[in-house]
Amino acid sequence: MEVVRALLRVPGVDVNLADRKVLTPLFLATWAGQLEVVEALLQVPGIDVNLADREEWTPLFCAFTHGRLEVADALLRVPGIDVNAGDFKEGQTPLHAASSGGHARGVHALLQARGIEVNRADILGRTPLYCACAKDHAEVATMLVEAGADVNLRHFLLGESPLQALCASHGGVNTCILSVRAASTASAPRGGWTGAVAALLHAGALVLDWDTPQVTSMEHMFVAPRARIAL
Repeated sequence: MEVVRALLRVPGVDVNLADRKVLTPLFLATWAGQLEVVEALLQVPGIDVNLADREEWTPLFCAFTHGRLEVADALLRVPGIDVNAGDFKEGQTPLHAASSGGHARGVHALLQARGIEVNRADILGRTPLYCACAKDHAEVATMLVEAGADVNLRHFLLGESPLQALCASHGGVNTCILSVRAASTASAPRGGWTGAVAALLHAGALVLDWDTPQVTSMEHMFVAPRARIAL
């Protein structure tokens, strides 16, 4: 760390200078999880926190992708941080990365950021909510639903909704339907997977059988309000 401080004291040092892979000192420190180095770099006038590498990964996207949550917290405190810039190839954002990783604290922090795009889809149509459900991160999924995430945006190739993705990780649609019933009872726990299913349904999620794409209202089968069931 003393070497870093000494280099930062050199007159005219360019803290935004990238190497041949277009990696800046801030990006490299973020990737390595070196919080002390990151904080020192952020104190330098003129530091650009949004400079991306050749894959268009920003330091913030890198931090959430690799689970460097303390570094992400430091970056989010910087005025002018772009909370929606991320992976150019797949079109994902830091919120996608935090949601896929199940980083509830990071998701909460991002949801407080001005201009955050909760429903930004990547090139496959995956939203942060879909990513959380596909990875079975129930707490994160519930947070995103409560923040206004669209519960019916689907994966472009699979045609899969966030609720279907969540069901798939728990044995499929039939298991999901049983959990919907459990989530509809007054005695059901409000957290965990059951709570996430309930949150999705209350937000208007459709429950669709994999082999039956048509939507037929059968709301009388369940207590959960606004749930529309297709079998």
